[in-house]
Amino acid sequence: MPDLLRGYLSEDEMPNSLVLLSSPPGFNSEAFVLNLEHAKKAVESKDTIWFMQAANDANLSFPAAVKSFESLGIEISEAKHLSFICLCAE
Repeated sequence: MPDLLRGYLSEDEMPNSLVLLSSPPGFNSEAFVLNLEHAKKAVESKDTIWFMQAANDANLSFPAAVKSFESLGIEISEAKHLSFICLCAE
């Protein structure tokens, strides 16, 4: 792997997301039904600014993914942040 794409954690140190994240709620459980209710409300409110922002945030393609940092007042440019952009492009 080129040095540009090498991270700071070794493969052994990388976290296992299957251990970190809990399992999804069981089918027809109270949490499952609540998730469905919230999903339905989100889909029904497409015209709200929240739905539009969620759609923008879900766009993980490059360069749209790095645009989300602009809301934090962080401007990311290819000239200044090549390593970060390469990481996001992966």
